[in-house]
Amino acid sequence: VSHGPFANLDAYYNMGFEKLDQTLEAGYTVEFKNNSSITTGVSDIMVRLMEDFDPTHVSDVYLPKGSEYRYTQWNGRVDTSPRHPLNGYLLYAKGGFFNGQVDRVEANLTFRYQPFVNLSLNTVYTDLRLSAPFDHHKFLLIGPKLDITFSPKVYLTTFVQYNEQINNTNVNIRFQWRYKPVSDLFIV
Repeated sequence: VSHGPFANLDAYYNMGFEKLDQTLEAGYTVEFKNNSSITTGVSDIMVRLMEDFDPTHVSDVYLPKGSEYRYTQWNGRVDTSPRHPLNGYLLYAKGGFFNGQVDRVEANLTFRYQPFVNLSLNTVYTDLRLSAPFDHHKFLLIGPKLDITFSPKVYLTTFVQYNEQINNTNVNIRFQWRYKPVSDLFIV
């Protein structure tokens, strides 16, 4: 078992060196012998908007350009060992979000039948509660993905994603043939 604290700082500036965004994250990770892990942390987030912005992406109400928001979010994450044929993770985050609050649950489940099939399902549920004039919104995102290896040179990748937030379904199917090293033919 290995464990310890971590810290990370990401900051973004415009060409005049004015700070636009900053995320300061601190937490603790415990990693077990089988590579599964448990992580918890807190993020202090600052955002200065460069344009009018709708954080829900579904309303006609906008936070004004130039406004600044600072909020804190807590998160916890459990990862199973990626060495197992069936693996995944579960993440829960809670805290501020611009001028309101958010709860987010993210889960991923992956099944591998090596070397032929890799099947995964990614889901994200977001409960967004912003102050007036925004409405309370709940969003669901679901994205299954299937990778099939027919031979060392022929692959098929299929990705489907349903986004309830914008009521949209995307499908991406890619066939790949590697007919000689560093020479691939893709059909999308």
